[in-house]
Amino acid sequence: MGLSAIECPDGLCHSHHGGHAVERETMQSTLQLHGKDWFERLAERIYEISVDTFSQSVMPSLHTAGWQRRHLDWEFKLNDGESEPDRTLVDGMINATESFLRSSEVHRLFIQELVQGTFAEAQKFTDSGETRVWPLEIQSSFPSRRSTPRKADSIQTEAQNS
Repeated sequence: MGLSAIECPDGLCHSHHGGHAVERETMQSTLQLHGKDWFERLAERIYEISVDTFSQSVMPSLHTAGWQRRHLDWEFKLNDGESEPDRTLVDGMINATESFLRSSEVHRLFIQELVQGTFAEAQKFTDSGETRVWPLEIQSSFPSRRSTPRKADSIQTEAQNS
Protein backbone atom coordinates (compact mmCIF):
# COMPACT_ATOMS: atom_id res chain seq x y z
CA MET A 1 0.00 0.00 0.00
CA GLY A 2 1.21 3.46 -0.78
CA LEU A 3 1.34 6.60 1.27
CA SER A 4 -1.92 7.36 3.10
CA ALA A 5 -3.28 9.95 5.53
CA ILE A 6 -5.28 7.25 7.30
CA GLU A 7 -5.01 3.64 8.40
CA CYS A 8 -8.18 1.55 8.55
CA PRO A 9 -8.01 -1.65 10.61
CA ASP A 10 -11.18 -3.24 12.02
CA GLY A 11 -13.69 -0.95 10.30
CA LEU A 12 -12.22 2.26 11.74
CA CYS A 13 -10.11 4.87 10.00
CA HIS A 14 -7.34 6.34 12.16
CA SER A 15 -5.25 9.40 11.44
CA HIS A 16 -1.53 8.77 11.78
CA HIS A 17 -0.54 10.06 15.24
CA GLY A 18 -3.57 12.38 15.36
CA GLY A 19 -5.63 10.36 17.80
CA HIS A 20 -8.73 10.32 15.57
CA ALA A 21 -10.87 7.25 14.93
CA VAL A 22 -13.80 7.42 12.50
CA GLU A 23 -16.10 4.68 11.17
CA ARG A 24 -14.97 3.56 7.70
CA GLU A 25 -18.38 4.34 6.18
CA THR A 26 -18.19 7.89 7.57
CA MET A 27 -14.69 8.35 6.15
CA GLN A 28 -15.76 6.97 2.77
CA SER A 29 -18.77 9.29 2.61
CA THR A 30 -16.66 12.27 3.69
CA LEU A 31 -14.08 11.56 0.98
CA GLN A 32 -16.90 11.14 -1.55
CA LEU A 33 -18.52 14.39 -0.41
CA HIS A 34 -15.32 16.42 -0.70
CA GLY A 35 -13.98 14.56 -3.73
CA LYS A 36 -10.44 14.04 -4.98
CA ASP A 37 -9.99 17.65 -6.15
CA TRP A 38 -10.60 19.03 -2.66
CA PHE A 39 -8.34 16.40 -1.12
CA GLU A 40 -5.58 17.14 -3.67
CA ARG A 41 -5.79 20.90 -2.97
CA LEU A 42 -5.56 20.23 0.77
CA ALA A 43 -2.59 17.87 0.33
CA GLU A 44 -0.84 20.36 -1.98
CA ARG A 45 -1.24 23.17 0.53
CA ILE A 46 0.04 21.05 3.42
CA TYR A 47 3.02 19.97 1.28
CA GLU A 48 3.82 23.61 0.41
CA ILE A 49 3.58 24.68 4.07
CA SER A 50 5.80 21.75 5.09
CA VAL A 51 8.48 22.55 2.51
CA ASP A 52 8.41 26.26 3.43
CA THR A 53 8.70 25.43 7.14
CA PHE A 54 11.55 22.99 6.44
CA SER A 55 13.32 25.58 4.31
CA GLN A 56 12.89 28.34 6.88
CA SER A 57 13.80 26.36 9.99
CA VAL A 58 15.95 23.35 9.09
CA MET A 59 17.94 24.58 6.09
CA PRO A 60 19.45 27.60 7.89
CA SER A 61 20.48 25.30 10.76
CA LEU A 62 22.29 23.03 8.33
CA HIS A 63 24.14 26.00 6.82
CA THR A 64 25.15 27.53 10.17
CA ALA A 65 27.20 26.24 13.06
CA GLY A 66 24.15 24.81 14.89
CA TRP A 67 24.09 21.31 16.37
CA GLN A 68 23.05 19.76 13.05
CA ARG A 69 26.06 21.18 11.25
CA ARG A 70 28.37 20.34 14.15
CA HIS A 71 27.12 16.76 14.04
CA LEU A 72 27.82 16.56 10.28
CA ASP A 73 31.27 18.09 10.83
CA TRP A 74 32.03 15.56 13.60
CA GLU A 75 30.55 12.48 11.88
CA PHE A 76 32.21 13.10 8.52
CA LYS A 77 35.32 14.86 9.89
CA LEU A 78 34.70 18.01 7.85
CA ASN A 79 37.03 20.12 9.98
CA ASP A 80 40.08 17.90 9.47
CA GLY A 81 42.88 19.26 7.31
CA GLU A 82 42.01 19.81 3.69
CA SER A 83 38.24 19.50 3.96
CA GLU A 84 37.18 22.34 1.66
CA PRO A 85 36.08 19.89 -1.08
CA ASP A 86 34.11 17.91 1.54
CA ARG A 87 32.40 21.04 2.88
CA THR A 88 31.59 22.04 -0.70
CA LEU A 89 29.91 18.66 -1.24
CA VAL A 90 27.93 19.02 1.99
CA ASP A 91 26.69 22.49 1.05
CA GLY A 92 25.81 21.22 -2.41
CA MET A 93 23.87 18.28 -0.94
CA ILE A 94 21.97 20.59 1.43
CA ASN A 95 21.03 22.85 -1.48
CA ALA A 96 20.10 19.84 -3.64
CA THR A 97 17.85 18.52 -0.86
CA GLU A 98 15.94 21.79 -0.74
CA SER A 99 15.70 21.87 -4.54
CA PHE A 100 14.46 18.28 -4.53
CA LEU A 101 11.73 19.09 -2.00
CA ARG A 102 10.72 22.16 -4.01
CA SER A 103 10.64 20.21 -7.29
CA SER A 104 7.25 20.31 -8.98
CA GLU A 105 7.67 16.66 -10.02
CA VAL A 106 8.35 15.49 -6.45
CA HIS A 107 5.43 17.62 -5.28
CA ARG A 108 3.13 16.08 -7.92
CA LEU A 109 4.23 12.50 -7.14
CA PHE A 110 3.79 13.02 -3.39
CA ILE A 111 0.26 14.39 -3.83
CA GLN A 112 -0.68 11.63 -6.29
CA GLU A 113 0.59 8.90 -3.95
CA LEU A 114 -1.08 10.45 -0.89
CA VAL A 115 -4.46 10.86 -2.60
CA GLN A 116 -4.47 7.38 -4.15
CA GLY A 117 -3.22 5.76 -0.95
CA THR A 118 -5.76 7.50 1.26
CA PHE A 119 -8.72 6.71 -0.98
CA ALA A 120 -7.54 3.09 -1.31
CA GLU A 121 -7.12 2.78 2.47
CA ALA A 122 -10.63 4.12 3.07
CA GLN A 123 -12.00 1.57 0.57
CA LYS A 124 -10.62 -1.51 2.39
CA PHE A 125 -13.16 -4.23 2.94
CA THR A 126 -13.24 -7.38 5.03
CA ASP A 127 -13.78 -10.70 3.29
CA SER A 128 -13.57 -13.91 5.30
CA GLY A 129 -11.87 -12.05 8.13
CA GLU A 130 -9.05 -10.91 5.88
CA THR A 131 -8.55 -7.24 5.06
CA ARG A 132 -7.76 -6.47 1.42
CA VAL A 133 -7.06 -3.28 -0.48
CA TRP A 134 -8.14 -2.95 -4.10
CA PRO A 135 -6.87 0.02 -6.08
CA LEU A 136 -9.70 2.35 -7.05
CA GLU A 137 -9.20 1.56 -10.73
CA ILE A 138 -9.81 -2.14 -10.05
CA GLN A 139 -12.77 -1.46 -7.75
CA SER A 140 -14.49 0.63 -10.39
CA SER A 141 -14.13 -2.24 -12.88
CA PHE A 142 -15.99 -4.66 -10.58
CA PRO A 143 -19.56 -5.13 -11.86
CA SER A 144 -22.28 -4.40 -9.35
CA ARG A 145 -23.54 -7.41 -7.40
CA ARG A 146 -27.12 -6.96 -8.67
CA SER A 147 -26.17 -7.33 -12.33
CA THR A 148 -23.46 -9.99 -11.98
CA PRO A 149 -24.40 -13.42 -13.35
CA ARG A 150 -23.78 -16.37 -11.00
CA LYS A 151 -20.72 -17.66 -12.89
CA ALA A 152 -19.02 -14.24 -12.88
CA ASP A 153 -20.01 -13.87 -9.24
CA SER A 154 -18.30 -17.16 -8.32
CA ILE A 155 -15.18 -16.20 -10.29
CA GLN A 156 -15.02 -12.85 -8.48
CA THR A 157 -15.47 -14.54 -5.08
CA GLU A 158 -12.76 -17.08 -5.94
CA ALA A 159 -10.38 -14.29 -6.98
CA GLN A 160 -11.04 -12.39 -3.76
CA ASN A 161 -10.38 -15.47 -1.63
CA SER A 162 -7.08 -16.33 -3.32
